[in-house]
Amino acid sequence: MSQIDNDKLKDFLIKAYSFDSDSEAGYMLLDKNYNILFANTVCQEYFRLRYLRQTNSVELFQKLNISVLKPINRRIYDFNLLLQINNYQTGRIHEVVKTHSIPVQFIFFILYRDEYKSLQVHFVPVSGSDGVELIQVFISDYDMWGIGRNVGMVLNGDSEIKSEEYLKIMNKTNRPDIPLTTRQEEIVFLLALGFNLGLREIAKILKISYGSLAVTLKSLIFPKFNVPIETSTQDFINILRGYGYHNLIPQSLCRPMITILDLKLREKFFSPDFADFITG
Repeated sequence: MSQIDNDKLKDFLIKAYSFDSDSEAGYMLLDKNYNILFANTVCQEYFRLRYLRQTNSVELFQKLNISVLKPINRRIYDFNLLLQINNYQTGRIHEVVKTHSIPVQFIFFILYRDEYKSLQVHFVPVSGSDGVELIQVFISDYDMWGIGRNVGMVLNGDSEIKSEEYLKIMNKTNRPDIPLTTRQEEIVFLLALGFNLGLREIAKILKISYGSLAVTLKSLIFPKFNVPIETSTQDFINILRGYGYHNLIPQSLCRPMITILDLKLREKFFSPDFADFITG
């Protein structure tokens, strides 16, 4: 691809996505040095590009990594270690797309209006005669643990959406006044969240036995809610939803990490020895 053809393609892509102003999906166009040539209104909103005035995609994602890690419970997570790992993954994604000319798809958490949102991000290389000339970045809402509901309505300025409709991190300011251990918080959240998760599915997610989960629920959690032991699971779920537990994700389940979706790519390009981060 000649420089003239490259410029024409760049202009075409920018114009094409500039006209798509009603889209609820994000789009960015990067040059081969990862400079942002264009970002549509969704990306500008999500990534605060108008405020950061950031032109380099790697640096932009690294700034986002810092913001998404700020609210974490530092007694549970090592902030500096997570930041190093996130930044490694950020740089590696850009590098793999450019060097190997292959698309990379991943889940990325952002802190949007003080709430966690999960996004599905797809980096797609555009190759020319001298290798990758442009990188297209497609971004869409991704419903992980219910994170990211009603995003389109928010971006369109719908003032009827109430704050309690969004998933929040369970902390001192919004936790119901019922003392629960970390494991118990995880159980009540997953129960209240729904998605037809039965006790066996929840036990698999939490990597505990079904028997242990059942005992914890009936013997330890029910009494804290003053619920009789013979109460059905569905009735208890209704009680939990009444408290708002379906909107409160525990710190222990909120792992703000970049997740590469393609298993083969993840194993081939994104599996560093994390001991290097700890010792280095």
